Amino acid sequence: MSVRGFKLSCLRLGLVSAVFSVGLAEAALSPLPHMAELSRQATPRAAAEVARIRDIARRSPPAPGRQGAIVRSLRAVGPGGRAALAELVLAQAATSGSDRSAERAREALVAGALEALAVTPDQPAAELASAVLSSSEGSRSVLGAAALVLGRRATDEDLDRLISLSAGPVDATHAGLLGEAAVAGLGRARVPRAMHHLAGRIAVGDAALARLAEAAAFAGSSWAWAALGPARAEEGRALRSELVAALLVAWPTASPEARPFVERALEVIDARDAEARLAALPMSGIPTNAAQRGLRESLQARLRRAQARTARAE
Repeated sequence: MSVRGFKLSCLRLGLVSAVFSVGLAEAALSPLPHMAELSRQATPRAAAEVARIRDIARRSPPAPGRQGAIVRSLRAVGPGGRAALAELVLAQAATSGSDRSAERAREALVAGALEALAVTPDQPAAELASAVLSSSEGSRSVLGAAALVLGRRATDEDLDRLISLSAGPVDATHAGLLGEAAVAGLGRARVPRAMHHLAGRIAVGDAALARLAEAAAFAGSSWAWAALGPARAEEGRALRSELVAALLVAWPTASPEARPFVERALEVIDARDAEARLAALPMSGIPTNAAQRGLRESLQARLRRAQARTARAE
């Protein structure tokens, strides 16, 4: 993320003085409309722990795609460190790495802090995430973490933003990375509006089918819905069934690149329902050459294995 892009985003939110702060003082956080909520929870020990993790990341930047340790450490800081995490996002996002190693450290810290804030997403975290998503630049990990905050909070405003951004092109441009992040964010929402949106786009064979199916796998995961408890069980069954139906509509004509994502989603959402629906599909709706019959049989076998694993786990 560039300094200029993030400053412009913060100007829209009234955060201009916060961008120039480099410490953890409350004064630097106060320009965010709801940052006082985090400042009241702040503890010196948590702020010191965030600073310690920051210094470690700067001394030993993680390899690309290996920032998990930083994320876990920042998550463990607790509620008393949320103000320090927010300040870390502001301070790091408004700077540039002096070399590739420093840039990796910066991106890992911003993404890690945002993911830590996404554990209990609130209004201040959403304001930060929105500023990041409004920037003119950003890495895949940083944009993904920002979208995760909005997906986890899943207010109407958050979903409006994610749905709008999710229409981005399927390419490596900034708009493409935003679209990828937004679709993934919708997959973490697990609310009807987000899941209806994913199912609708999957059923019409959207060009972003692979990323949509991957998001659907997260949104409809049978394990995740079981963890939500009996109060949402009926709602979950209906939403997951909608996703399975949409995925099976898209499956016959999915590209070789997208098909594995579709099949994986069917496996983790509801393998039993998917197998029953697949068996009931009229052959007239599926090409009947030997290759396609083989694909159907392979998917049926995969779904049966998934059911067997689930039965053993229970």
